[in-house]
Amino acid sequence: NYTGSSSGTLVIAKATATVTLGSLSQTYNGAAKSSTATTSPAGLIVDFTYDGLAIQPINAGSYAVVGTINDINYTGSSSGTLVIAKATATVTLGSLSQTYNGAARSATAATSPADLTVSFTYNGSSTLPVDADTYAVVATISDANYQGSASGSLEIAKAPATVQLAGLSQAYDGNSKSVSATTVPAGLSVSITYNGSSTQPSASGSYAIIASVTDNNYTGSASGTLVISNDLVVTASESLALPNTTTTYDSLLNDGTLAFGAGTVNVTGNATNHGVLRLTGDAVLNVSGTFTNTGVIDIINWSGTLPPSLVNTGTILDRSAIRVTSTQASATTFTLSVPSYAGHLYQLETKTDLTAAWQPLGPTVAGTGTAANPPALLFTPPLDGPRRFYRVVVTPAP
Repeated sequence: NYTGSSSGTLVIAKATATVTLGSLSQTYNGAAKSSTATTSPAGLIVDFTYDGLAIQPINAGSYAVVGTINDINYTGSSSGTLVIAKATATVTLGSLSQTYNGAARSATAATSPADLTVSFTYNGSSTLPVDADTYAVVATISDANYQGSASGSLEIAKAPATVQLAGLSQAYDGNSKSVSATTVPAGLSVSITYNGSSTQPSASGSYAIIASVTDNNYTGSASGTLVISNDLVVTASESLALPNTTTTYDSLLNDGTLAFGAGTVNVTGNATNHGVLRLTGDAVLNVSGTFTNTGVIDIINWSGTLPPSLVNTGTILDRSAIRVTSTQASATTFTLSVPSYAGHLYQLETKTDLTAAWQPLGPTVAGTGTAANPPALLFTPPLDGPRRFYRVVVTPAP
């Protein structure tokens, strides 16, 4: 008796499934990296996005991962972070031993894998060092996908410098003697020792010299021997009067004028006189070697004795050289002449009675001549009184 119908839609909703993400911590190796997922119920298909993209990442970094179930009967998703860590690379330092040249110095580094960018620090600074020294080097890889570092020491050695000594032969004069040194490159500071001491010597002898460069960036040294000779050498243009002391010399060579009037001169070797050697007073001359004279030895005012080793081919002026060479008288004056030798003073003296004291008459006159050609020195005193005595006194010139 009845009929009817009805229509509708039966909706069977997808069941909720759980998604658990895995493989979220990986290390770069140049290949694409993907997360994994397990589902409950198991075996459901899961689609992944990485920072919103379906492309699997390669480079090291952090990526937002969403895993979504792709199934007709289940739904579900899970989110997380995929971290691709930098791969470890090895760093091998090089050029750690270098020599100063005034330019900045840098270490080198080789990496495995090859050709990765490396940044360096030297004692904690990125500034390249210049001066000779030892620097702590840290080399760190600067790369998106690799990490690694190495440490070592960069040694910048001092550069070699040359040292040249001068003044190694000097004459004794009682003062301290020093050696000089020049360097290449020029102007470097040099310390000098004498027989191991920094004290400069003054006594005659031989001294071992070591000159060492004292510089932050250069090293070098030179050695030699300083000889302080006590040879007495008088050049042709010199005139020397020795002090009234006792002095010892290795040798004597006189080409000029050498005089001494007191004290003692000892010559342990040979003595040679080519100039004028003037001995006066109580001076003593001892020569252990051969005493050769080709010049003039003036002993007019000397009371000593010449060394027995004398070989004389020159001139010796003794007291016999002082003599009256001529006289002449007139009604009012009397003239006498004597040879005039340089280095001596001439004083005319007179008295009227042999028992009286001699008295100077007129000024003292300095001699001017040489041994080879002495000029005549004329004295012309007045004649007064019935009689008068005259003499010429010769003394050393000061």
